[in-house]
Amino acid sequence: MSLVTELVPGLVLHLDPKVLQQAGGQTTVPGAVKVQDKHFFACLSEDKGTWRLMPCYTSIGPERLPIEEKYKIGHHKWKSGTSYFHPKQVWTVSAAAIEAAALAGGDMSRPGARNWIDIANTPDLP
Repeated sequence: MSLVTELVPGLVLHLDPKVLQQAGGQTTVPGAVKVQDKHFFACLSEDKGTWRLMPCYTSIGPERLPIEEKYKIGHHKWKSGTSYFHPKQVWTVSAAAIEAAALAGGDMSRPGARNWIDIANTPDLP
């Protein structure tokens, strides 16, 4: 089964942002602010084959807001502790770009064992 068929809001994957960008992905923040290396990304929404994603950080930073552990489900590397997101950093990418970035990013989740964020209840998501 292709990862593309599993994309839904709330899914969290470990992605390589360089691959997202090479595949035409765009972000709402300038180069100095955008995520630079492999990170967890949460799928926020989809519109006509284009996905909105946000990177999730392990440390606090300027303008970053928390994602409490109670809103995260999955592998302990993802769900343990508080994560952070920058509410102005949203990536817009194709499903094919997400699949390629998951492969390059070393995403180790599998069908039936994916990482999730409760986007309906997590405060302040973009």
